[in-house]
This record gives sequence, C-alpha cells and structure tokens, in this order.
Amino acid sequence: MSGSWGNTDVAGNSVSWATNYVNLNQNTTNQSTVFNNLTVGAFNNGPNPINAAIGQWGVSAVETSVSHGPVVEIMPATYGTGYTANTANVTISANSSTQTGTNAVAYGVANSSGKLSTYAFFNNGNTYNFVPTITVPAPAATTFNANTAVTTNGTITISSAGAFRAGDQIKYYTAGGGTVLTGLANNSTYFVNFANNTILALAATNSALPSDKIAIVPSATSENHTLQGITATAKATIGGGAGTNGVAHAGWVLRKSGTGGRAGRVTYETLVAMGTIQGTDSGTTGVANNVFPEN
Repeated sequence: MSGSWGNTDVAGNSVSWATNYVNLNQNTTNQSTVFNNLTVGAFNNGPNPINAAIGQWGVSAVETSVSHGPVVEIMPATYGTGYTANTANVTISANSSTQTGTNAVAYGVANSSGKLSTYAFFNNGNTYNFVPTITVPAPAATTFNANTAVTTNGTITISSAGAFRAGDQIKYYTAGGGTVLTGLANNSTYFVNFANNTILALAATNSALPSDKIAIVPSATSENHTLQGITATAKATIGGGAGTNGVAHAGWVLRKSGTGGRAGRVTYETLVAMGTIQGTDSGTTGVANNVFPEN
C-alpha cells in the first residue's frame, strides 16, 4: 500500500487506499481507475452517489501565487514572554511594491500567562503577492528599584511579575550605566525561577527548584534597573486560509497526467481561492468538491 504521494504524476504514486472512498476494492487496477478519472459522477456504485470529479489534484508553483491576496492568518512561531497587554500593531512587510491596495493591520493578543498565542486583525488587506514577514513589537520593559525592590532572599518586586511563569526567559539590564546587581550580568538573559502577581526570582537555567534561585544582592543605591520579556515571533498565511503553512491554495486543477516534479496533493474539503488565481494548468480543469484526504 502506498502511504504518501510521489513527485511524479502517475497512478502508482497515488495512494491505493483512496479507492475505499468510492466503494471500490483496494487494488492497483482500481487505484489506476480512480487516478485517471476525469468524469463527474463516475463513481455512483455505492449507496450514496458521488456527484463529483474524483481524482488527484495537483498544483504548480505558478498556480499557488496570489494577486492582491489578503493576509488570512497570523500564527505564532514563538509566544514570547512578559506581555502585560496586547501589542501595538505588528509590522507586516514584504508587500509587493508593484501592487496597490489596502495593507493588513493586526496586533498580538496577550493571554493571562504573558504570551502571544493569537493575533487579531483590524483588516486583512488585499495587496499581497507573497507571504509577508511579520515583526512583533517587544514586550514592555519594566523598571524596579535596585535597592528597595530587591530582597536579601533574592526576589524582585516588580509590577509585571504576573505576566511571567516559571521557565520563561527574561532579560536584565541596568539603566544609564548603573551598578549591576550582584549575582547578575548586564544585558543578560535568565530564566524565571518563581513568579506570582508581585514578585519573581531568577535562575541561570530553566529550573523551578528553590536551590537554583540566583542569590541577588540589593544595590546600595536606589537605581532603576530593568527586566524585559522575550519578543514573540509569528508567520503569516495569505490567500488560502489556515493550515497551509504560508502557501495559498489557488489554481487547483484535476490532474490525470503531466510532467514530473509535482507531488500529488489532495485534501478532503472544498478548496476556495481567497485571492485572484494566477495562471492555468495545461491539464484538465475541474471543480473540487469531494476529494481524498492525504495521510
């Protein structure tokens, strides 16, 4: 049994179990029959008629391009740490300079753990030919008094403590060349060892053990020092919707045969292009209604 698609448009590179979906026995003859089908309603040999074109659906590099497509989704690549509030608008770049239209506008939504797990749109735009690069604003830096906010047992009282969890990374730096706290190094990243709504403690490694807490010593002077979380990263999808890993599902056509280098790819859904389809295929075209899922 074939478990995945090959990169040449031949029946043997399709999946043999696809025959089960049209009430045919699983064998190489029926595998070839399904692969080569171009006729809507050809497989009505079961209790439920299948009034659709059943076959392999292929897509070329030209056909995946989108003209004036929207940004349909922004997904986290890393969640970041220490976000006390929603971000300002993210930067959505790599928009084609040859196109005109509306740029997408979105922002990161901070959850109760100080992470950016979702992004919300003011608008999705309509100018994108290529997947844009997303630049996420950094979390707000928070200052604390190096003398009065630091305790002898190594905890720091800081207003953003509630946005951190044990294991989160956090950066420490002094302001204006102040004296670095004993136990820490300027412009260095640490792990949160412990945090609640008002205080946190740091560790050199990702450990929540009390024995791994850094023994910070309060400063002799009341200087403002800073802690800041780690900036999140994200990626965009244009044109084709969620789950496409940045590739727009546009220009899908029913494939019976063709040149090599095209992996067969099908999905159990109705495919809808959300941008203008660019180019056509030299093979047979059709409307994707019920097609087979890829394992």
